[in-house]
Amino acid sequence: MDLIMSDLEKRVDKHEWILKTHDDELKSLKDNEEKMQTTLFSIQQNLNQIKWLALGFIVATLAADMGLLKAFKLL
Repeated sequence: MDLIMSDLEKRVDKHEWILKTHDDELKSLKDNEEKMQTTLFSIQQNLNQIKWLALGFIVATLAADMGLLKAFKLL
């Protein structure tokens, strides 16, 4: 009977250790997820800035090609 209890205790200890390890890994993953979300949000903001800068450049170039800048200078 003692042999069975000893084996059972070892198995329970092993599973507790595994559970603790998984808990630590899960906490680490959650921390990394928050950091990645912050980084992705920052990247998204940068991409939006680049998009609007490119659109502004295209509009300005088209306006220059069409002579609208000279028309605005006359006003």
